[in-house]
Amino acid sequence: MCDATSKTISTLSEATTPLLPLLPLPPLPLRHHLQKYSLPNDYSTNVIAYSPGGTIIAACYVKNTRSSTVNIINLIDGKKKELPFNHAVRAICFSADGCQLLVGGTNKRVTIFDMETFEKLCDIKRHHTVISIACSRDGRKFAIGDYGGTLGLFRNTNYANDIEKLKSFNCESNVYTVCFSMNSKYVVGGGNAKKIFVFNTKTFELAAKLNFSERILSSSFSPSGEFLAVAGDDTNVTIIETKNWTFHRVFRRSADVESVSFSSDSHEIAAGGSDKMVFIYNAKHGGIVSKIECDGHVSAVAFSPLLGEDHLAVGGYYSSWNTYTANKHRQVDCIKEINITKSSLPSKINSSLGRQLRLGIIKRMPGNVDTYFPSWVTSYATGQREGVDSKGCGPGMWINSEIIRCTSCAGIEAPMTAMLFNNNNRDWREAYLLRLSTKSCKLMGVSSAKVMVVLLTTALFNSNSCLDEIDVAIKNGMKLIILRCEDDYTDSDDKWIPKWQDDDGIKKKTDFMLKRQRVVRFIDEQTSIPKEGNTIFSQLSAIDTFLIELRRRL
Repeated sequence: MCDATSKTISTLSEATTPLLPLLPLPPLPLRHHLQKYSLPNDYSTNVIAYSPGGTIIAACYVKNTRSSTVNIINLIDGKKKELPFNHAVRAICFSADGCQLLVGGTNKRVTIFDMETFEKLCDIKRHHTVISIACSRDGRKFAIGDYGGTLGLFRNTNYANDIEKLKSFNCESNVYTVCFSMNSKYVVGGGNAKKIFVFNTKTFELAAKLNFSERILSSSFSPSGEFLAVAGDDTNVTIIETKNWTFHRVFRRSADVESVSFSSDSHEIAAGGSDKMVFIYNAKHGGIVSKIECDGHVSAVAFSPLLGEDHLAVGGYYSSWNTYTANKHRQVDCIKEINITKSSLPSKINSSLGRQLRLGIIKRMPGNVDTYFPSWVTSYATGQREGVDSKGCGPGMWINSEIIRCTSCAGIEAPMTAMLFNNNNRDWREAYLLRLSTKSCKLMGVSSAKVMVVLLTTALFNSNSCLDEIDVAIKNGMKLIILRCEDDYTDSDDKWIPKWQDDDGIKKKTDFMLKRQRVVRFIDEQTSIPKEGNTIFSQLSAIDTFLIELRRRL
């Protein structure tokens, strides 16, 4: 049975913008070429996928029904890894945290790989060839579409050991495309049945059914969650409003459209097909923004998910796949800036460098610090090295500024951090803690911070200021993200060891010990990024994972 919002509607009858006659196109600006990736002889590219953080890209090369290679490229350091298969791979997808890669194809199964070791974690067997895979943004579910017309919905908490099949949905014929809404509430499937099926992932009910004139080959939700793009053999790119599952706009093409992808800001949508062209459309207002002329049939397009990055990857039935940008002056990939290396840590941080680091953060902040109430904060310890760093300066200060630089490159607002305040301002701690107080911010008519990012170092556990900050965050129900910056800090018993003064009474000692116990227990129960045994310097994917988690929690 369908719920109250179920509907069957027609593209032609209910599109808010009618189809226009197909006219010769005026001259259009070309996308500027960035990078070419050549393929082995007789291979073509059928799938391209970015990791959710945008730092890794995977492309599938297919030679025939018996040979495929998934080429994985780290866009930060350029390192490559090839995963060979003795069957045709038809679908690839990264998990929500970017730590796993799901691969499916003619072997009738989905294989899940660990992105750090590239070891196989497990196989999910299906009855038919797998042709589409999608992971929900909340990281709790994934979906598989196959030639049998089944959309399988799975729940996972651990890709290696804890996968549960939730539901099998009947999509009537081959399911060429599956995707999740941004809030993970809906999963969409489409294919040979010439329909788009929208299912509720909690109630498992059919929320909407949209009819088309030809088979569906590709679909994509906008990052804003406002639109769903659908394309296929009807030569159209159809934009659907997700609020009521009604048609918003139709872009007409002269050939089949095999792949669509929204830009990270949701303003543009790329569509490639059998006419050897990729057109980039304005998703909201209509019109063609630019085009890419390719060497063959286009079967895969993918925009970088990194906010502020306009890079577009394109592949198909020709001897290479390529990346493009709209800005010819921007030849340096922004993604390369999202990286922190320990070798870059200054051997000495004096007062002059400390001021530079502080000013660098202030420049990323809109307006004045006194009126700035961002949605997240950082907590860090300076970690001054005796005889090396100037007073009030240290490695923690540099790591904090580097984390903020990376988030800024990813299009995330600057956080509230102690470095925004002048050290001579005695009230800076009160101003910082004010941003954490839900009650105080509500009385002021402003929003309090939702997330605290804690930089885990040895120095953190010697800083009573950090102890106070984390305690206030816990009391106000903030979400904490623990970034492991060192991996040799002390055991629980040695964290925040009290240093009593002669005049400290029993009440002050009791209050401190209760606060210490509360914070230590909370931190010990959290899963850090990366996990114990690695740091943000030793595990290259750690920053990628952090950016994904920060976006999700904000």
